[in-house]
Order: sequence, then structure tokens, then C-alpha cells
Amino acid sequence: MEKTRGSSQLYDFLTVSLNAINEMSTHALHGLPNEVCGLLVGSTDLIISTRPLKNIAQNQTNRYLVDPMELIDIEEMVYSEGQDIIGIYHSHPDGTSRLSSMDLQNALPNWVYGLVSFDGNNPKIRFWKLSIDREKFIEIPFKILAT
Repeated sequence: MEKTRGSSQLYDFLTVSLNAINEMSTHALHGLPNEVCGLLVGSTDLIISTRPLKNIAQNQTNRYLVDPMELIDIEEMVYSEGQDIIGIYHSHPDGTSRLSSMDLQNALPNWVYGLVSFDGNNPKIRFWKLSIDREKFIEIPFKILAT
């Protein structure tokens, strides 16, 4: 069966480049003690790279908010490079390794949600998708592609 956006089969498993893992981890570490955010770039079921975004939330230690104009600019750049935006990532500097109720409330269908949390200074990365009924996140298993 061909995978299409809106299909329950979308994002059952991801392949993530080592480069993207390193970009997310470095961005999150440099952003401490604040949350950071960015876009996940690639194609269906493959994350090749990330594009950091500026967090414009008033309380950045436990929230992130994306500047819509920056998002539009980066979207245009990504699409002009022949890539797709498949989701967004952010960090939880407090170590929480699950997405929050606020994350669920603001989630869009058919996007991958990456989360960088911390065990001490060691970043841990997980990915989720929104359930079809939009009532919960479903964790997506992934493998790292060393490139």
C-alpha cells in the first residue's frame, strides 16, 4: 500500500540521519536552560536534516513558540532545495521525555514530533505522531543512518 498523508500507515518507522540527530542534540544543548525548536527536513519516513527556529515564547524555559514569518521563510528555502518538512522538534530542558498536554493541544495531524530531553547533560531523542483520533501521541520507532 502506498503511504500518503492522512494514512494510518504514515510514519510507522523512521530512518534518521546521524547528522539530524547531532543537529538536534547540539541545538538543544546550546539552548539550555531554555527550550529550543526546529523543523525536521527530509522525505516520507526519512529525516535528513533539521532547520533550527528561534523560540519567541515569553517563558522559554518550559514553552516554545515559532515566529510565523521565520517559518514561512525556512519553508520556502527547504522546498526550493527539493526537500519536505515532515515535522518539528523541540527540547524539554527539565528532562521530561514525553510530550506534554500543551504539545498535544497544538499538534497538527501528519507531522512527526521530535523531542530532545536530557538525562543529566546527555540528550535523548524520541519521535511521535498524532493518533488518528487526535487524542494521544504514538511513539515512532527509528533507526539512525550513519552518513
